[in-house]
Amino acid sequence: MTLPGAQRNLAMNVIEIFHSIQGESTLTGIPTTFVRFARCNLRCVWCDTPYSFGGGTPMTQEEILGEIKTAGLQHICLTGGEPLLQQDLPEFCSRLLAEGYVVSIETGGHMDISVLPEGVKRICDIKTPGAFGNAITGDSTELFVNTEFHEENIKHLTSFDEVKFVVMSLEELPWVKSVLETYSLADRVGAVHISPVHGTIELEALARFLVEEKLPARLHLQMHKFVFGEDAIGV
Repeated sequence: MTLPGAQRNLAMNVIEIFHSIQGESTLTGIPTTFVRFARCNLRCVWCDTPYSFGGGTPMTQEEILGEIKTAGLQHICLTGGEPLLQQDLPEFCSRLLAEGYVVSIETGGHMDISVLPEGVKRICDIKTPGAFGNAITGDSTELFVNTEFHEENIKHLTSFDEVKFVVMSLEELPWVKSVLETYSLADRVGAVHISPVHGTIELEALARFLVEEKLPARLHLQMHKFVFGEDAIGV
């Protein structure tokens, strides 16, 4: 199956492979090997990994597996950039699963997640319109206007998956609430995360909103930025 915007290569383009603790999702704190793939076809205004936009280094699946095995960690996180731009990613995921690894992927939500094999935990972003500098509409029939979200992904989400809303202002929260309610997301997935852009929102106010509005979601902070520093790379 050919993914929109993807290019088939004998190798996948990798920005970096590193070993650290997982800083996001319900897997937070678990020692993990990260494979950061190159390229992204979105430009979120708050992106904290713009260095992943470039071409990266071509690596075969065997070369990537070799580096993964040197660390000896069970958990593997595929991230980017947008990992689904790598044509051979579904096949690579199947190989990792066959090797006995616990595999998760962090995806922007704008590409078809159904191409991934069963057993991969899909941590799917749902971008707010503000992620692209766009106004937020209150019309529930136009929730995903100006968000780039691939709406078909909602029906593919399961209780094994997780969704994440990155917000940079309190004004985005009513939109998040509308999406949660309109699509009953908390009933579809294993966890819903609301993650503030680091250093942009008063955390107490965000926590109060979740409590007062009874949102079925978790306040999610990026642990690695507290442990290693806001600007650290490769952690």
